[in-house]
Amino acid sequence: MNACLPIDAIRADVLNAVQSPGFCVLLSAPTGSGKSTRIPRMLLDAGVGERGTIIVVQPRRLAARLLAGYVARQFPCKLGAEVGYTVRFDSRCGADPRILFMTDGILERRLTDDPQLKGVSAIIFDEVHERRLSGDLCLARALELQHSTRKDLGVFVMSATLELDKLQAY
Repeated sequence: MNACLPIDAIRADVLNAVQSPGFCVLLSAPTGSGKSTRIPRMLLDAGVGERGTIIVVQPRRLAARLLAGYVARQFPCKLGAEVGYTVRFDSRCGADPRILFMTDGILERRLTDDPQLKGVSAIIFDEVHERRLSGDLCLARALELQHSTRKDLGVFVMSATLELDKLQAY
């Protein structure tokens, strides 16, 4: 990793929080602190990626593509190999990505096609404050899966403006 970002200060806490399968983590940190680019790699470093792909849900297509490119350069790897993205009408994704950025609409479709999310170890919901029906449905379905048939599925929810106390009760 290159320059130190504010999120790096809580790296040990993040690694500790995701040690057990089926984790559920809420994170609120300021804009520009490195949540979107560092947290997926931290989950990999914690071994979460050994159980399957880490999906990073972005509310916008452009953000998903740009973040995937940036994270791939930080590895470094070719975009589409270990780090890829899938958005409407565009995909750069190999057969077995370790980190896959996608929009909530694509995740919603994937949940319809594969309700158990086979091959997925964790889902990171980024910018969760940007509420959309599709994103809310995906989060609800992920939590439902986690409490029923996929107790090993990790869920990581993060935002710059997250009201943790309200979401934690949910």
